[in-house]
This record gives sequence, structure tokens and C-alpha cells, in this order.
Amino acid sequence: MLSSQQNPSFFHVYIDAFAGTGYHLSRTSGGMVLGSPLNALLLQPPFREYHLIDLDGNKIQGLRDIVGSRQDVVLRHGNCNEVLLQDVFPRVQYKDFRRGLCLLDPYKLTLD
Repeated sequence: MLSSQQNPSFFHVYIDAFAGTGYHLSRTSGGMVLGSPLNALLLQPPFREYHLIDLDGNKIQGLRDIVGSRQDVVLRHGNCNEVLLQDVFPRVQYKDFRRGLCLLDPYKLTLD
């Protein structure tokens, strides 16, 4: 997907509907490792915009502490079923040359 960055008219958006804290406990090592949102923030070439969503306000606050004042990151506290449809997907329109990668990896089955 990002290889098409050669065409500057595309605007690539990363969306993580269950972003968590940005870290997770590795089953292999037992230690904390970078989670998908933090790995995405380190990608080169980068996405142009990131939407990180979580139902848990404490997890969003943890992400806020990590990403600071980055203008390309939008943190959203709420139910992804509502946030995606009302706030995020309307901003990622095909007709506007926006392309999104949306991760739906719930902690448990809570997706409508």
C-alpha cells in the first residue's frame, strides 16, 4: 500500500480500532513489546494520518503521553463501532484519493 506513495495524490491513513496502550505483553518473551499503533508510527515511508481508537480512556491517555502533540495522530476515545462510522470513515473517501488501512483486532469479540 505505501509503495504507491510514488503517486503523491494518494493520502494514506492508518486506523487502529482497538489501539490499546501502544504496547503489549509478548507471549514468547513475557516482556513488553511495541504494539501495532507504535509500529505503524515508526514505518517509513509514513502514513499521512493516524486514527487510534480505544474504548478505555486510560489507554487513550497512555497513547496521548507517547505521541505528544503530533499533528498527524488523532486519538479517539469511544466505541469503535460508532467512532469508525461517524468520525473516521467519512474522512477516508475514495473520491478524495484517501486510502485507509483499518486494523480490527479486538481484545474480545465486541465488534458489531
